[in-house]
Amino acid sequence: MHRGIQWIANTNIVLAVFLLGPTVFILNTFTESLGAYLSNIIPMSFRTASYGDSDFVSGWTIFYWAWWISWAPFVGVFIARISRGRTIREFVLGVILAPSVVSFVWFAILGGSAIDLQLAGTAKTAEIAANNQAAALSPPWSDSRCSG
Repeated sequence: MHRGIQWIANTNIVLAVFLLGPTVFILNTFTESLGAYLSNIIPMSFRTASYGDSDFVSGWTIFYWAWWISWAPFVGVFIARISRGRTIREFVLGVILAPSVVSFVWFAILGGSAIDLQLAGTAKTAEIAANNQAAALSPPWSDSRCSG
């Protein structure tokens, strides 16, 4: 029973993405963004902003440095516990490759759908952001226009 419901739920999600969403646009977004990521990861990892825009790079670096310092013990313990008894191959696949692929697919589906809505004119995020940045970042259900 549990496996059947799980199979139906997973099938439902896949069908919803491929039948209701802009499938070709999402697949193109996935392919293009993955290629851009792979081609830019080395140059971007060495970016120090020595010629300008150092505020962004400095703040971003300090933010991630502090985030990893605060979460490293928890992440380390969690990964150690779930990796007990696994081979190095299983560890690399389960900790690095699988989450990365899932994240790429997730961002392609959600981001690609949002970009498609923006390009089609259905979503007017750029227009809203030009007038009120906070409104563009808030969820639509918190907007007073949605309350009727």
